[in-house]
Amino acid sequence: MPLSVYQMARAASAGSPFDPAAAEAQYPPDLELEPSHLFIDLALEIAARRAAGTVTLTVQARRAGSHVLRLHAVDLDVSAVVDPAGRAVTWRNDGQQLTIRWHDAFGAQEERRIAVHYAVEAPSSGLYFSQPSDAYPDMPWYAVTDHETERARHWLPCVDLPNVRTTLDIRLRAEERFTILANGYLVGEEAHGDGTKSVHWHLDQRCPSYLICFAAGEFVRADDGEFDDGEKRIPLAYFCSPQHTAGDMLRSFGRTGAMLAWMTAKLGRPFPYPKYFQWTAPGVSGAMENISLVSWD
Repeated sequence: MPLSVYQMARAASAGSPFDPAAAEAQYPPDLELEPSHLFIDLALEIAARRAAGTVTLTVQARRAGSHVLRLHAVDLDVSAVVDPAGRAVTWRNDGQQLTIRWHDAFGAQEERRIAVHYAVEAPSSGLYFSQPSDAYPDMPWYAVTDHETERARHWLPCVDLPNVRTTLDIRLRAEERFTILANGYLVGEEAHGDGTKSVHWHLDQRCPSYLICFAAGEFVRADDGEFDDGEKRIPLAYFCSPQHTAGDMLRSFGRTGAMLAWMTAKLGRPFPYPKYFQWTAPGVSGAMENISLVSWD
């Protein structure tokens, strides 16, 4: 007889329904400085399994006298940390955490920005690269993120906990042949004349780090029109690797619009985000409810 989920969980915890006495206590961070916006600006080199660029964080002091910002940053090559307004800062990267100190303290509710210049190559989690190889010649080209629950820190300096939520700008540069998707609405696209392009997305709603998402690579697109949330029309589109077709996507996801229209009517609330896009890629585990950009294996 198959084990139930409850039985498997009990077995994994050695039969005890409670935390063991030796369990380490977990606490939310004491956020002297809380991020409110991230501007992620990266160049993707999919063949090299590398991303490099800058994340600029807008942070606000929760109390006067604050001057230290601590970011999760696992195995990231940080080259510089700069206050764009010219204020003096010092920083330390220990391979797990990036600690930034302003020489002059914040006033209560004061906002400042800080830019972290960094690179990451072949990250162990959070950001995944794929390309064809001799062993797997049919693998697609892609760079995609998958964060459940604390894996953004492996490619993005951030407070990687769900109680911190920020608005987003995500600007990615990659080969012109690739589709580039991210949270929010499309701001614009720019070709650089060297075979690469930059695509800029923006999200007005505040988003925890585990729901930040981008996908860049070879994708087939299936447009599925729009659905009416009672106040506006929301675009629907689905993306898959070239091993599949737009017809496959519509056959799998074609009821999405009807489901969302029913749900918003049932709840009496409009859909809060500017689009509902979904992408699939082989090698990504399970599914993820990223804001406006859901992912599937």
